[in-house]
Amino acid sequence: MRPHEKYNSSSQSVDWGLTAAYLLVSPLRAVGYISKKRANDKTDYAKLAEMYNPFQFTLKTERKNVESLLGEPRLVHTNAQNAICYYYWETLKTYQPIAPEHFRIAITYEDDYVTGVYTGDLLDRDVIRDFID
Repeated sequence: MRPHEKYNSSSQSVDWGLTAAYLLVSPLRAVGYISKKRANDKTDYAKLAEMYNPFQFTLKTERKNVESLLGEPRLVHTNAQNAICYYYWETLKTYQPIAPEHFRIAITYEDDYVTGVYTGDLLDRDVIRDFID
């Protein structure tokens, strides 16, 4: 058989049963992927929620202990009372399909010991607005 005679588009057949089976099963693959992704996201969420728990940082906690857990501060800002606030945060973008979940905390130090921990409404959102996606 000559090469140009091997493939003839009019003689090509389609197995409609196999096509239908693939179309029926392919959404199940997506569901499995989504459920696995959600399980990973819940694990990541729990890990970050524990890491950014403000109650684990008591007054007089050493700065090196805080930074060993949270890493280097993402932003250092002097507020109106001349206190230096160190901002730490993480964003979990895949947890919620509509909006990402933010974990934010601000800590003030004096002589490398914690003197204040701020989260939620106590954070100065105007300071960090430019730095968060």
